[in-house]
Amino acid sequence: MDDLAARYQKRFNLQHATLTKIEHEDAIVATIYRVAFPDGKYLILKICKLPRHNFRVVYCLNYFAGKLPIPSM
Repeated sequence: MDDLAARYQKRFNLQHATLTKIEHEDAIVATIYRVAFPDGKYLILKICKLPRHNFRVVYCLNYFAGKLPIPSM
């Protein structure tokens, strides 16, 4: 596990989860991890490098909520 994954694993209290980096040619502005839990559930963790990129992601998620299946907190 790399340092970034370890930092977010601790920050979000994911010690029992396994973080696997997803390599993707379109992942230019973010680092993406698959977070797998012992019970078989998983989620995707997207870490944007700049705050403005994060705001754009949140805007798009809010825009498509109710139109497409969108994760929620």
